[in-house]
Amino acid sequence: MAYWRSYKIRDNLSLRHLRLPGFHLADESLPFQIGMNISVKEYNDFLDTNESSGYKFHYDKKNVYIIAMASSQGVISYIQECFKKPNNRVIRSPIMVSGQPFHNNPIGIGEKIAPDTAVRPREWFVQRANAYPYFPRGDFTGNSHARIICEVASTQKIELWNTKCETWMHEEYVRCVFGLKIYPKINIQGIVHQSIIVSLYV
Repeated sequence: MAYWRSYKIRDNLSLRHLRLPGFHLADESLPFQIGMNISVKEYNDFLDTNESSGYKFHYDKKNVYIIAMASSQGVISYIQECFKKPNNRVIRSPIMVSGQPFHNNPIGIGEKIAPDTAVRPREWFVQRANAYPYFPRGDFTGNSHARIICEVASTQKIELWNTKCETWMHEEYVRCVFGLKIYPKINIQGIVHQSIIVSLYV
């Protein structure tokens, strides 16, 4: 999938090394390219050191983009809370709900991807998968692979959001993907409207 490159980045040499922009990114400037000709290892290492940067990243044919801001954290937290209710909020429930755990891209070449919310079984209910010869069959911290994936998009383009949701369905461990696309609020004659698209992949 191809993306336009922001006119603010003029020097290709500055894209050879991944670094976060030193200025605020407006929603209309996304996706914003921050690297080119970047190896999978360089990209994965970059994710490890910028895990809490507040950005969502995308790796595409050795190019790296910032595709969204962390403006939907409130929605993500609410979704995480919803998964706790069926378990009566017990302290040691049979599932774990976590935010943005790194997994292997099931249709990629070894790059990491992270869902906004992942639901996985606890180890004493479902044993960890056997070691896999190429990529870990769980998240990158050794936990069981997520069974339920939630992807929330606000500033993120709908095409990429839809593609990412579909990508997760290529992983045999994933049972379903819940996608939520939130559009900006608009005011029509004093009444605030906000469109939301909800998708369920099974």
